[in-house]
Amino acid sequence: MKIYLKNDNPLSECYLRYVDILEKSNKYDCIIMNTDMTDEILESNKNILLLERLDCSSIWCRELLKHPHVKTLLKMYHRPSLSENNEPAVDKRIFIEFDGSEKPQTPELTAEDMKKVQPRFNFFHYSRFDSLFERLKSVRLKPSYERSVFAFFAGTTVYDESKPSGKWITEHRKKCIRGLEAMKAAGHNVIIADHRAFNNSKYIDIMLDTKIIFSPFGWGEFCYRDYEALLCGCNLIKPDMGHIDCVPYIQHEIMYCIDSERRANLEFAHALRKEKENEKQIIERILA
Repeated sequence: MKIYLKNDNPLSECYLRYVDILEKSNKYDCIIMNTDMTDEILESNKNILLLERLDCSSIWCRELLKHPHVKTLLKMYHRPSLSENNEPAVDKRIFIEFDGSEKPQTPELTAEDMKKVQPRFNFFHYSRFDSLFERLKSVRLKPSYERSVFAFFAGTTVYDESKPSGKWITEHRKKCIRGLEAMKAAGHNVIIADHRAFNNSKYIDIMLDTKIIFSPFGWGEFCYRDYEALLCGCNLIKPDMGHIDCVPYIQHEIMYCIDSERRANLEFAHALRKEKENEKQIIERILA
């Protein structure tokens, strides 16, 4: 297999860790990021393994997906419903509520197109997590009742409001902040920090002492925070995402409302670390 991936983004880096395995495979003619595709590569290779790097579960490289030479599209996150993938969307982001700016997603996808799509490497596999995995080797995860911070949110609150999606995400996140401020006013120990108020070490210190992490949508449904929270043994609360496939599958550990009786699932936190150790199996499944 020819490797057309560039070592210039964290998703490509995930696959390039296994370049020796990829090069030996004869299942596909080449592997390439959708943004690097050229007419020459598309026409000269009849079995293409295509990557799309998107925070959200929408499919943007729709015309490429429909091309007969593209045999498989690897996504970070995949919404398998054909009807959802063909609904109108705001700035091509399926999860954003309609505001009058939604437009049809074109070209329309078919069931055969959707059979080509697989969820594989995502935020969880990025090299930025290497230091966290290393740190957690020597950390005892405390159960919820030993943690002093009731709820924690640190993240961007203002997005590009010149775009309809940025305007919606900004208000969506501000609603989350308002809810957290109400909890804090009620006497709970709540930490709210805009953007990058803490260095990474302090940020993880707080997570390891937090019961509940709130993770509103950003440009996509998932983010780094989701995996950091679960790895640190926190309860993770997100908006309802419907059915989105990802590897590893974490949706059964996400809460869509506050349950004060829930205890952080420390067993899942440890199981998630094991998923990282078994990362090579993802490549093997792609090439099987």
